[in-house]
Amino acid sequence: SERRSSAPALDLGLFRSAEFGALLGVLFVVFFAIGIYFFFIAIYLQRALHMSALLAAAGLIPVTLFTILLSARIGRAGDRTSHHALVVAGLLAFTGGLLLTIPGTRDLTYVALLPAIVALGVGLALLRAPLLSLVNMAVPDRQAGTRNASAELIGRLGGVIGVAIGVTIFLSVATADLNAKLPAAGIEYHFTASKLRSMWDHPVPVEQKYHALPILIRELVRSIVKDTATDALATTMYVCAALVGGVGLILIGLAARRSRQPRGSSASSEFG
Repeated sequence: SERRSSAPALDLGLFRSAEFGALLGVLFVVFFAIGIYFFFIAIYLQRALHMSALLAAAGLIPVTLFTILLSARIGRAGDRTSHHALVVAGLLAFTGGLLLTIPGTRDLTYVALLPAIVALGVGLALLRAPLLSLVNMAVPDRQAGTRNASAELIGRLGGVIGVAIGVTIFLSVATADLNAKLPAAGIEYHFTASKLRSMWDHPVPVEQKYHALPILIRELVRSIVKDTATDALATTMYVCAALVGGVGLILIGLAARRSRQPRGSSASSEFG
């Protein structure tokens, strides 16, 4: 529709720039991972660690806190050194946080998860201002509105699509894992497949039915479900880490290679 319009709201010529497209790609994969991470960690803190919704939200404050405290300083550091180098450092720190999440969730304590949360906060702080400055420098100021709106849209789409794909990956891995482990443990002799599926989909209401099982079978089911959930979460985090640490680094390398002299202001937008 925009291609056929005589006065398009979105100038698709922007996307002919390999640098601009690569930078939007970095934004997409980062927010793809952010969407997945916050979705699953919020559930983990409440379901596995039995935190209230308010306490779970408070437990994730360090991510925002590091971004607020460090972004301005990092933006100024990028003006003096290299925005691309800071984005690379941010992608590496963010990837490290995703990978640290895997052992952190297996320990079933908030303290074990805290290093991952801190690494993610530092990674986002390193990424945010330099990446947005690079987006601003890649497009002339006369197209500032379209430039910033495109970055905003790509970030939001990344988060939404990340949640959708992350849930699909999680459930696919969990279902395959349960289908393999439960028959091997002989659970089907005590608990039908439909009840197990109900227990997985609605863990709280099924507690009463679950407690009707013999205690040994009950503990075995609990162990299998816990291991299955942590395995599925680990797989999801590995996918995120591969996108951020692999695809993200390739794209920022492409942007650095295609970079040109900045035109207009490099001030960061309000995106985020």
